[in-house]
Amino acid sequence: KQGGDITRDMLLVSTKAGFTTPDLAARLVKEGAMSGTDIVGQMHSLHPAYLTASLDLSLDRMGLTTVDILYLHNPGEVQQPVVGRPGFMARLRAAFAACERARSAGKLVHYGLATWDSFRVPPSHPSFIALEEVMALAAEVGGQAHGFRWVQLPVSADMPEAWSAPYQPLAGRNVTLVAAARALHVGLMASGPLGQAQLLRGGAAATLEHTPEVSGLSDSASRLLQIARSAPGVTTALVGHKTRVHVESNVRLAHYPRLPDAQFNAVAAGLAAEKGRGQAFHRR
Repeated sequence: KQGGDITRDMLLVSTKAGFTTPDLAARLVKEGAMSGTDIVGQMHSLHPAYLTASLDLSLDRMGLTTVDILYLHNPGEVQQPVVGRPGFMARLRAAFAACERARSAGKLVHYGLATWDSFRVPPSHPSFIALEEVMALAAEVGGQAHGFRWVQLPVSADMPEAWSAPYQPLAGRNVTLVAAARALHVGLMASGPLGQAQLLRGGAAATLEHTPEVSGLSDSASRLLQIARSAPGVTTALVGHKTRVHVESNVRLAHYPRLPDAQFNAVAAGLAAEKGRGQAFHRR
């Protein structure tokens, strides 16, 4: 029991590892479990010892024995530009091996990558990650029953790359991340659907207020969440709450069906056209 009528099997619990906490990293270096060179920019590590200790700490803090998803947090954005592609893939291999050991120990069910840029940028970008290559690496480490099953990335009215940008290589073609994830059986979690609240005050909110497919929803946050959760291939949209009224408002959206693909495509086209006319959706 987690409280009230909620039980653990009703919840999907995820946590992240990668960005270091100074005390934990310092202790592991002092104990010889890892070295200072395993920490990039004095803030990020994919070393198995750090990932394992970070996961154990998260489990202890939550009072759980297992999480459903462990995300490696922004590894491509932080590490790849520093250590280079070969070095990054070697570190990712070791990290995946640590995740597979944690799966065998019952500490996690699946693992994945939580990113900001890596799945939204073209292959020429230093942070770019190819999902097909990552899946092949996971299969090399964990076999065909490996646990790499999730990707988290920004998906919003202002960040449409997941469904609009054909940057991902797949069987010799270039496709969108949504198409690659669907073919490779990877779930997508949409982060930043409100643009860290900036979209609530931008042109996207005004555009959606007069968009028939979502104008019936009661407020800008609900309309923006509806866009993110309706993006083809997205499992769900993640949103933080500070007040009870926001929780209740956003939960009400679950009673509405997602937009069918045809309606979503119409809304996306309208947003793109408005943005192309110079409408500033996201105050950067």
